[in-house]
Amino acid sequence: MSGSDRRNGHVDPSARVGERAVSSAVSYSFIIIITLTLTAGLVVGTDALVEDQRQQVVTDQLDVVGQQMVATIETTDRLSATANSPDSLAITRDFPQQLAGSAYQIRVVNDPSATDSTVYVETVDGDISIAVRVRLRSASGIRETEVAGGETRVRYDPVSDELVIEDA
Repeated sequence: MSGSDRRNGHVDPSARVGERAVSSAVSYSFIIIITLTLTAGLVVGTDALVEDQRQQVVTDQLDVVGQQMVATIETTDRLSATANSPDSLAITRDFPQQLAGSAYQIRVVNDPSATDSTVYVETVDGDISIAVRVRLRSASGIRETEVAGGETRVRYDPVSDELVIEDA
């Protein structure tokens, strides 16, 4: 093509096809890169959201187990004061082995300056923990202990006049 043809606005059609082919390939590449970037961003954002939701579910379930454990301790305490034969008093409770895929444990710690005890329900890795206070009315205390989740027994020990929590 001569220089005068370009100045007159005449362009060789074969030259345009080559420019279009490069333009289409570059556009397609940009679209793929943008799509992959957006998809990766969504996956990362969703993963963080799912982890936050899982932690909230575990916390809620630990709280439920803690409240049920304290209710079982308080029931055993009341029955120890009214039972005709408290030496055979025991209540067994079946808790889940895991909560949202996480193993957990129940731990009892006594407050030496008060009659209160604290029941801790926590994941085994220690990431999440809840505490529930319990005050006994009849027994002199709760033996400090640590048990895994699952079937748990709360029994009255008449020799030491305390409640004992153990794996059933």
